[in-house]
Amino acid sequence: LDNYGPKKIVSAFLLIAIIGTLSFAAAQNFSGLLVSRVLIGIGVSACLMGPLTGYRIWFKDKYQQRSNSWMLMVASLGFVFSTLPVQILLPFFGWRYIFFTIAGLIVICIFLLFTWVINAFMFECSTRFFVGFQRGFGLAAMLFRSHLGK
Repeated sequence: LDNYGPKKIVSAFLLIAIIGTLSFAAAQNFSGLLVSRVLIGIGVSACLMGPLTGYRIWFKDKYQQRSNSWMLMVASLGFVFSTLPVQILLPFFGWRYIFFTIAGLIVICIFLLFTWVINAFMFECSTRFFVGFQRGFGLAAMLFRSHLGK
């Protein structure tokens, strides 16, 4: 994460999650499900440490705790709110269709990651000095704009 930046690492790992999700949806036996689940686990493993590394680089020390708490809260709410739609759609479409849909949602997340998140390492990590941004502030900085002095 420190060498390549959270944006590239999380995107690469989410590609592994897409492969795992698609193979899970197409699996025909237990071993296929097991290997697919391992790929999904590897793929989403960067989704915790990537944002934490990004927040360490992008925000001042006094805002670390707040940004980490927001990320964990939003992720937890996503887990809670995703259960009901899946439970409703499961009898109509089946679990394979739901996993294909999840793979599509991961593709959308990768696209949003590349278009909205700050371009990492356009600044010096050791001093946390911002040199510039590729596309404005990016989504994370827009959410915490008041804390960045804008």
